[in-house]
Amino acid sequence: MPGVNLVRDLSRAPQLKEDGAIYTYMAPGDSDEAQMKVSEDLGGIAVTHSYRATATLESNPQGAGSIQPGVYTVRRASPAEREAAISMLSTAKASPVATFTVKQRALAPGAAGTAGAIALVSPEGCPDALAVNPAALGPASSPIVFSMVNLQAVLGTPARLEGGKVVLTNVVVVHQPFEAATDVLLNEIQAGPVGAAPIREGLTFGLPPEPQFSQQAVMAIAGCQPKPWFPC
Repeated sequence: MPGVNLVRDLSRAPQLKEDGAIYTYMAPGDSDEAQMKVSEDLGGIAVTHSYRATATLESNPQGAGSIQPGVYTVRRASPAEREAAISMLSTAKASPVATFTVKQRALAPGAAGTAGAIALVSPEGCPDALAVNPAALGPASSPIVFSMVNLQAVLGTPARLEGGKVVLTNVVVVHQPFEAATDVLLNEIQAGPVGAAPIREGLTFGLPPEPQFSQQAVMAIAGCQPKPWFPC
């Protein structure tokens, strides 16, 4: 948002130009090459309690990010709007979530016993998304969010929500330990029925064999604990 949210002190804005009540400055984008030119008309703000800001993109290289040029009207909230916002925020609380880890193992001769693990959270309050656990991302500023559709790119299978539970579809539930012999796990995946299974601790599953993929894998939910994701 240009203006108050973007530059709190216009005197410190780079390349600031003043023409009467119109102030123009450059705002950096989320790319070194992307910049936004902002022009604010502050004339009459004392009377109308609002001002207009026009933002134009000076450069737009591929992948410049989420800079949004446009014309904005920034105005002071009314007392009723302020009360409504305070009322909404006062009742906000953290959504319950289920944090879990998915262990992966490639079923091939000589493959490692555990090929890797994915730390995920399943937010009950936001059932349409799965997110990578931010603790597993180190210094990343925010979690990477996957939609339920994109979960197929993470685990290789789509999912749906049933009564607050995330249910993996098109999987073969494996009734053998994750550490069982490779041929035992392969036989069960190749012979087992394809169905759906809710994410729960101890769930071990594989994907149905497909001709285009020569290598099978088995995955297991190493832990699943419902707990608040963050303090509210």
